[in-house]
Amino acid sequence: FFKQKTAYEIVDCDWSSDVCSSDLGQQSFGIDVGAVVPLGNQPAGVREASVQMAGFDRVDRVGSWLTEPVGHLKTELCGTKAGARYRLRLTLHPFNPVEGPRPQSVALRVNGGAYRLLGWEPGSKEIVHLDTEVVVVSGSTPLHIELCTDTLMVPKALGLSPIDKPLSVCLTALAFQPWG
Repeated sequence: FFKQKTAYEIVDCDWSSDVCSSDLGQQSFGIDVGAVVPLGNQPAGVREASVQMAGFDRVDRVGSWLTEPVGHLKTELCGTKAGARYRLRLTLHPFNPVEGPRPQSVALRVNGGAYRLLGWEPGSKEIVHLDTEVVVVSGSTPLHIELCTDTLMVPKALGLSPIDKPLSVCLTALAFQPWG
């Protein structure tokens, strides 16, 4: 069960990063209405045909892990109708061991909107389905998701595994469907 946090509770978050949206390429990619895109290990090119990511440098069978203070996910919502409302669903869960110095938290925003702040109690591994409304202006809509955290933890430093990359939250899937 996750708890909503205030901006003041994510005090040490570095809102800038060496990883930025300009690190993402300009290749063609997108998600069709009704699609669910798993963000874990996929055959070569499958995930890349749907989304581009920066700051998610560990991918495993579970999903794509945020490994930087700021991460970006970029895609195009295809097959939409202008003026229609759509639901974007992100499925994520934390790397949140009981051994960690503090519980996980993440701030997330879509297309430059307001940040939504999420936090988990210590040791919680609860999967969160975060629904966001997207109103389409034209037949296809660019989508930019930004995640920020101040709670990166290195599993190896905690004595939990040989993984020596810092981890925060894992994006496991992205879905896009009509609202309602």
